[in-house]
Amino acid sequence: MGIVSQIKFDDFFRAATAHGPFDYQRRLAEDEVRVTTGSQLISVPTGLGKTAAVVMAWLWNRVVHPDVSHRNNWPRRLVYCLPMRTLVNQTRANVSIWLGNLANAFPNQDLEWLRERSPVILMGGENNERNTAEWDNWPEKPCILIGTQDMLLSRALNRGYAASRYRWPVDFGLLNNDCLWIMDEVQLMGPGLWTSGQLDWMRQDRFGTALPSWTWWMSATNSDGFLNTPDRTVLQPSRFPFEPREIPRLLLDARRPCIMWTPPATGSPKKVRAPKNTQPLTGSKNTFVSALASAVVDNHQPGSLSLIVCNTVQTAQSIHSELQTRERTGANLILLTSRFRKRDRTINENTLLEFEELRKAERVQGNAGLICVATQVLEAGMDVSACRLWTELAPWPSLVQRLGRLNRDGKANDNARANFFEVPVESRKSTSKMNVGPYSAEAMTNGRWLAARLVDVYRDQPQLSALAALALMQKDENTVNRLTAALQPAPEPFPRAMDLHGLFSTEPDVFGGFTDVSQFVRGEDANADAIVFWRDFDDVRSILGPDLTGPAFDITEGCAVPIHRLRKFLEGKVRGFVWDDQDAVWRKQRTREIVPGMVVMLPRKAGGYDSSQGWTGLAQRYLEAVPPPGPFDEGFRTDSFVERGEWVTIADHLSDVRTEADRMGTALRLETSVHEAIVTAAEYHDIGKAPSTVAERASLPVARPGRTMGQGALPVRGESRSAHG
Repeated sequence: MGIVSQIKFDDFFRAATAHGPFDYQRRLAEDEVRVTTGSQLISVPTGLGKTAAVVMAWLWNRVVHPDVSHRNNWPRRLVYCLPMRTLVNQTRANVSIWLGNLANAFPNQDLEWLRERSPVILMGGENNERNTAEWDNWPEKPCILIGTQDMLLSRALNRGYAASRYRWPVDFGLLNNDCLWIMDEVQLMGPGLWTSGQLDWMRQDRFGTALPSWTWWMSATNSDGFLNTPDRTVLQPSRFPFEPREIPRLLLDARRPCIMWTPPATGSPKKVRAPKNTQPLTGSKNTFVSALASAVVDNHQPGSLSLIVCNTVQTAQSIHSELQTRERTGANLILLTSRFRKRDRTINENTLLEFEELRKAERVQGNAGLICVATQVLEAGMDVSACRLWTELAPWPSLVQRLGRLNRDGKANDNARANFFEVPVESRKSTSKMNVGPYSAEAMTNGRWLAARLVDVYRDQPQLSALAALALMQKDENTVNRLTAALQPAPEPFPRAMDLHGLFSTEPDVFGGFTDVSQFVRGEDANADAIVFWRDFDDVRSILGPDLTGPAFDITEGCAVPIHRLRKFLEGKVRGFVWDDQDAVWRKQRTREIVPGMVVMLPRKAGGYDSSQGWTGLAQRYLEAVPPPGPFDEGFRTDSFVERGEWVTIADHLSDVRTEADRMGTALRLETSVHEAIVTAAEYHDIGKAPSTVAERASLPVARPGRTMGQGALPVRGESRSAHG
């Protein structure tokens, strides 16, 4: 290990992040009793570097710890699971920087390997060599995987989304052995949280694993209700101890005073122009949003961030549209929702993060500031700090996360303020009995009640810090009961042991389909999305092709749209086109046949999208320039890795695989019986595909893919793939 074995954790952490660790980050990495006990719940307030804490803890213990036996007791793969794509992108950027800094600072083969090949990204739209072919090819090497819960949990359930079914068992084995799973921002995971708990129980207790696998659940609002299933009766993860006194003084004293905002009785300021790019709200909603937009502008502080967080995309678009009509004295305005094309959303995200960098560097003097309207996509994980927060009432865990974006570093104590608001509902139902966006009526009721209690606390003592206000709330027994109920995860479907047994079959059923695991990964969402993109063509032909001149579909062009909104959009004259892979053409699709998960091509002039607002469903706004139609995916039928290789005999191929299996088993420190079984299986894995006699089997060549293969001819993937396939 050279110089690495001599360093201290504080120096290691500082080399990666350019600053020293907090006490809890050091304890998480250095407490040798706790860090080797396996799974645990980590509850730490927002803004204290949970990502750095767990990544550095794993790197320190698995890769550079001076005790070799200690390193060998830690899982080889770090699997960082997140509920949203935006969190994946931010985590990837941070981990890449840390790995580069560490590899430069400390000569070490594993750190260099990680810098070159990690982090591996597993989320929809990421499909390149580094992601799909390298990580699972080297099971004996350290690896950091970062992905969304649907991509990672589906693989752990032997039904990998966006993966060939022939690779399902490979991913299943690698993600249920020798892994430290990090479940981050668990309050947003729905059924994925319950599934992670069940999988941890199956690994630790019900089935066991060949090599240790742990799970760490992280959130500022952690509750262990998802672990109390009928199966998990004995083995319970530990709780990582964290005390408020460990919070740095500047953050400990950060103030987040709250008020309940309602529209003033007087009218709103005069508009400068009328919004045209979104559907306006009507009646009392329109009046409310107009007044809210005026209040946001009037209270905005120059050189700071004003953040408005809404429960639904439609509300966010309406507020953003109203703000576009206001004189903002130079303040920039952006919208962040899940209904943007990736390229447009990235522009807005970068605008927000760049402003945050200026704020941290105290270079905002003379800057008019930024107003950001967002939905839940900004609720967690985004490291930004607002001076003024406007948030729609929501379930308590969501409100806590949103408040964590206010005065995050304690530098705006004199000006920070949170404003809770509730958009009027034009319905005969009571608001206490209505779901709001993705939130249940019960969760909304608890959130509304607790928000009012927090407002009462600050009304009496406006100078309290955020932590002191929360502590004061908990002195009331009724409030404590409400908090306990609000933090309990909602009941969701979760897999039992018999369900996992059924998932071992990877063959199609009698109907040609496979067991659907979506209820365990994302839930049965009636508003599930389809992906749409636009091309410049005349919507009159029933089939487009086969002479398609435009480029293939690019994931950065795709916009996620709720299936019910897309079907409504297509009820008129517009038709959507779906790729027919068999005939390699685009075909018109009937509205009722469009289902979640489809990629649908629309004519440019059909509209429905605005670059500043995302999907609007309005025909009068459309993209100015898009290319003509092309194929869905030029590489859809190809796999570059099966195009490599050369002719080898079956005898040589089996000998190579046996040697490689023996080397891997030794590197993985497998038990002798398991090691010998794998080596034997590797030695004979292709023997049944050859002709009848042993002599013939030993002499027949293995064909390179793409050539005619007769009986006994087998595809190989070249030296690198043959050695590790």
